[in-house]
Amino acid sequence: MKAVDIIVELTDYYLFIEVKDFHNSEQYNETDHFNFLIKSLKYKYRDTWLYRWGENKIDKPIKYLCLLKLDTPLLSRMNQELRRQIPVFPTGIRWNQEICNSCSVLNFEMWNQRFTSWPVTRLS
Repeated sequence: MKAVDIIVELTDYYLFIEVKDFHNSEQYNETDHFNFLIKSLKYKYRDTWLYRWGENKIDKPIKYLCLLKLDTPLLSRMNQELRRQIPVFPTGIRWNQEICNSCSVLNFEMWNQRFTSWPVTRLS
């Protein structure tokens, strides 16, 4: 089992944050690499959620943010596929709780536009 890189507790919700800075981001245009990345992001969220659930620490909504060094056009496809594979909001009539409140895949530029109080920069 694997976990996300960062868990941030805010007043109203938790942020699960996964950061990926690739040596060769172009390889994720290929289907096999793309699917591998989606699978990795999905299981990191689910495994972290399961750990927190086992610790009885799912007491607020959870927002999942994936900060990836990818081109903007690929992010749209990545967002769509990850949201399909991670249940966002209660997805069935038998579910009483949500597993994920929201899920967003962002690159560095989009992150800095959205989270002006928490800008990111690459150090090396």
